[in-house]
Amino acid sequence: MMIPTLRIYAFTPFYNLMNTQYVFGQVILKPHKKVLVRSDLHYLQLTEEEDYWYLGSGITRPDQFGYVKKPSGNDDDLATMWDLSIFIKDLASYNGVKLGLNLYYSHVWGNDVIEYNFTKDDDMDFFYVEAVITF
Repeated sequence: MMIPTLRIYAFTPFYNLMNTQYVFGQVILKPHKKVLVRSDLHYLQLTEEEDYWYLGSGITRPDQFGYVKKPSGNDDDLATMWDLSIFIKDLASYNGVKLGLNLYYSHVWGNDVIEYNFTKDDDMDFFYVEAVITF
């Protein structure tokens, strides 16, 4: 993979697809015609425990490549992650301009590789709210 990103698989950027084995399950619900709810459970391992844990989501600035690496501690158990996304379309409308809202939350349970690098706290919470304007 030339310059991998994980955005299409998960919205929490603590890993990418380099040196990663990845398994996940997903549930998608549509409780209303304007609302989509998505929940995923991800399990991540390193492909090669002698290699590194690679982080980043690609080139974001001309002076930085956008990836870093952390040692694996000769282990391959990276993390388990649960996330929840809520997408609301056409929350409001005015003169053909529509407002939508995307809500996201994830929790990461850091396993052996993350514990090796972050001994004090190996879990992570991440969230965002995104306004979507269409016209």
